[in-house]
Amino acid sequence: MRKEALYNQIKESGTAIPRDFEQSIIQGLSREHATLEAEYSNLSRTFTPDFPKMKNLKSQIDTISARLESEKSRLIKSLKSDYSAALKKEKYLRDFL
Repeated sequence: MRKEALYNQIKESGTAIPRDFEQSIIQGLSREHATLEAEYSNLSRTFTPDFPKMKNLKSQIDTISARLESEKSRLIKSLKSDYSAALKKEKYLRDFL
């Protein structure tokens, strides 16, 4: 039932992962992304986007964003797989009990 509830929560929210299921790598990437975004925003008051430091920060932000989406996607697939396995186990138990 727990896996079904989690699966339905993910299905309804798209790709949002409930906070208690986020892995430390996702939390770390999220923090790093927020830090880089804040630094970029702060420096954008002084420098243009073409400034080398700004380009470097933008590249780092894009890289972290891609890794974050990849990790989230991997976790969602894993949670969906767990739910599917639980459904199969439940069906098996119902059929043979």
